[in-house]
Amino acid sequence: MNLTKILTASIFKIKALDLISFKKNINFRRSVLKGIFLQFIQQLTGMNVLIYFSPKIFEFYGFTGTKPQLLSTLTVGLVNVLSTIVAIILVDKVGIKPILYFCFTIMAIGIALLSLILYTRTLHFIQFLSIFSLLIFVAGFAMSAGPIIWILCAEIQQLYGR
Repeated sequence: MNLTKILTASIFKIKALDLISFKKNINFRRSVLKGIFLQFIQQLTGMNVLIYFSPKIFEFYGFTGTKPQLLSTLTVGLVNVLSTIVAIILVDKVGIKPILYFCFTIMAIGIALLSLILYTRTLHFIQFLSIFSLLIFVAGFAMSAGPIIWILCAEIQQLYGR
């Protein structure tokens, strides 16, 4: 009984200190707002929509039938996982900023190529080119906005604010 009272009291004390430091320390508030902004930017990329609706997206590109749609979705997931592993390996060697700049550029190229493909729609190999542009976007996301934003959010917080 005593141990639970002590733990409960210390938890409430820690929460009260966090709230007080949030109100009084402008640097702490600024770092929290930067973290919220970074997560907002990550959500604006639209990656969750792409993953969730990928079978419908591939159906729109002309992949009819369940098997080709699921294989394309599997390919997107595989590229996502492998690119995330590459990002984890490279983040200590290259640094956060160069990876973010490079991979956000890759994401922009992938989406621009995809929109060009959808605009023209006259190419004979449009299915494979559209998958290629989507995979470029997924690889760019999985190497930048996916894992790196989480690392940044942890690093910009002061130690007592974590």
